Amino acid sequence: MEKKRVLPCPDVKSINFALNRIQCELEKHFTILQSMHEVVSPLMLRNSYINLSTDHNEGKEKTKDKIPTLLELASLHIDGFTLLVEKNLRSKETLKQWKSTKKKIAEFIIHTFKSEDLELSEID
Repeated sequence: MEKKRVLPCPDVKSINFALNRIQCELEKHFTILQSMHEVVSPLMLRNSYINLSTDHNEGKEKTKDKIPTLLELASLHIDGFTLLVEKNLRSKETLKQWKSTKKKIAEFIIHTFKSEDLELSEID
């Protein structure tokens, strides 16, 4: 059996960088979709990534969905975490830490960006 040889490619670093960037973008789109929908399908993620509406049908243009802000996502996380605390599945102390983290994020946004909140699309 003959061994396959992999020839070195001069563009390996740029290709890997592009793949990593795409992966980060997909993760960002997935997080946004998770905050807006109970279930996220691969088709919804693909449509979001290529700027189509999540319920896109062929021949229709994209209707702009509201992209949640950073503090809205933090609130969603805290709300979900609160339900887990009520069911005694998570610690009340950890919930306090999450609330404190949200407050610090809000202060950082005000101090650094001179804004009340940031949309996820504004974050690099």
